[in-house]
Amino acid sequence: MPVIFFSAVAVLSFCTQTNSFSFHVTILPFRPSNGCNVTKGAQAVDRERFIAEIEACSGMMYRVAWSILRNNADCEDALQDAALRAWEKRGRLRDERFFRTWITRILINACYDTQRKRRRTVPLDEIPEQAAASAPDPALALALEALPEKLRLPLVLCYSEGMSYEEAADALRIPVTTLRGRIHRGKEQLRKELSEK
Repeated sequence: MPVIFFSAVAVLSFCTQTNSFSFHVTILPFRPSNGCNVTKGAQAVDRERFIAEIEACSGMMYRVAWSILRNNADCEDALQDAALRAWEKRGRLRDERFFRTWITRILINACYDTQRKRRRTVPLDEIPEQAAASAPDPALALALEALPEKLRLPLVLCYSEGMSYEEAADALRIPVTTLRGRIHRGKEQLRKELSEK
């Protein structure tokens, strides 16, 4: 008797008018080809729990995607890609307590993939309301956007998203000491930018 596995089609959409996400997962049966690597017995996050976790992280995910991509359409593509990849690889999540760090790492990789596909730049005046609203000071938001990505992303994860240094270092796949150094250099550049204005 052939074994039937399941695949998922994920649709994650962001409504800019209401600043909210909708997420829908459709689970479809499929028969893997001979080369398919399916992990048997993996503990998988159930559908409802997965959707709840994605919805709880959706604002953070959008801000992280925006800090890398700086374009709404690209952010939405990366968010949807990340949600789909996470659903497909949910059996690899060893401990559900680390879902936020795990999904952030998947999202960062999806953003880098999107960047490689669409090599383009976006002017700073196209910052969406949600990204600008996360910083109470518009000058700070613009100074933060002017930082190089490797200095900006640690600041966003630790200060805007409230991740611990350990969580942010895991998400970025760098040592904690490297993260601390980047945060220090990022703060110094922010001070310089803000003192000039």
